Amino acid sequence: MSLSQKTRGSAHVIIIVCLVVALLVALGVVFYQNLIVKNNTSTTTSNSNTDTTASTASQTTTKLLTGSLSDGFGATLTFGYPADWSLARATTGPLPIVSSGDTTDEKLTVTSPSGKFSVTYRVVSTGGFGGACIPEETGTFVSTSYQQLSKFSNVSYLEYTTTSMPIADDGTHSIGKMRLVMTDAAKKSISGASVCEVSFAGIIPLNSDGVTLLEPEAKISGVKTAEDFKAAAKGTEYEQAKAILLSTSH
Repeated sequence: MSLSQKTRGSAHVIIIVCLVVALLVALGVVFYQNLIVKNNTSTTTSNSNTDTTASTASQTTTKLLTGSLSDGFGATLTFGYPADWSLARATTGPLPIVSSGDTTDEKLTVTSPSGKFSVTYRVVSTGGFGGACIPEETGTFVSTSYQQLSKFSNVSYLEYTTTSMPIADDGTHSIGKMRLVMTDAAKKSISGASVCEVSFAGIIPLNSDGVTLLEPEAKISGVKTAEDFKAAAKGTEYEQAKAILLSTSH
């Protein structure tokens, strides 16, 4: 056999080997795309669906109820609250309300399962509330945050802590609050501003006939100071109390 024939034979072998290698590589790529990648994608999709289902199930397990002001006030006020919270209503005075004479006063209190958190709404049939606020006696804001309500025009949820000025009859030197106030006041309630900015901002008119919502707020049992408040303002019941106030509608 000549040298040229040997060379051509070797070239043929090399070409065949390269073709076999290329075929194996191509088959490997197809196997990876069709089996491994597809399986991973299927697993990811399955996990996503499971998470969504679990999230939906979690949301539906907490049934919401609606609390509302009694008929006869000539005004509407509603809010949502979890079914495992309890609603108490205390009403004095005539319903429907009268334009003169006895005042009608209604207090709605929603209490958490543990009893630690409560949200209160008090509505009276006559306005005219207010008075003087002395900045030197009320202190200043330390931290504040507010969020406008979606179903109650010009009203916002305001959460804040104050300085160590003596501002309570029992000698408490600082406070933390979760409450509803007029939005204009909430915007002025910045760090360093006087607490007088919200002193009467929680007196919210419900109609032009004097029906008034007084100081709607969430209270935390056993909390007196700002430090107590910051330590207690967390967890499920805190979030639920905040959500109740944010759901307030008029």
